[in-house]
Amino acid sequence: MDLNELQQLVAWVEASDLRRLELTCPEGHITLTRSENDQVVVNTAAGPKGPAAFLGNDEGSAKTVFAETAGLFVSAHPMRAKPFAMIGDSVRRTDVLGLLQVKHLYAPIRAPIDGVVTEILATEGALVGFGTPVFRLTPTSPLRDDEAPRQG
Repeated sequence: MDLNELQQLVAWVEASDLRRLELTCPEGHITLTRSENDQVVVNTAAGPKGPAAFLGNDEGSAKTVFAETAGLFVSAHPMRAKPFAMIGDSVRRTDVLGLLQVKHLYAPIRAPIDGVVTEILATEGALVGFGTPVFRLTPTSPLRDDEAPRQG
């Protein structure tokens, strides 16, 4: 499922009387729920190929890391001065690259692969939505189709 398809699903739910829509595909599971104020909330769960595959991650050497929820992008926790990841940093799969702040809560943005940070696509303090590209990584080890993210 790509981002345009997801946006179309949200538009259909907004235009209907549906309160909840759930879809399951090989890439993962998605639930669209209408909130009390009629906004559609999107939740996803990754399938065996990981969260990036759910949004149709690009092929090739660089891999895009997408936001899995909406929030304000922050590169470091408020209790820490140093950003989690900077351009040129080597990261391991599941390492925290940044955070999405939702009120007083912080959701981690995790590396889906071992790699090197080549781009930071989100601006500090910017509001990002589900599916927004936030990082680009160059893999440092070959990817296998059967790789699944470690559960932490």
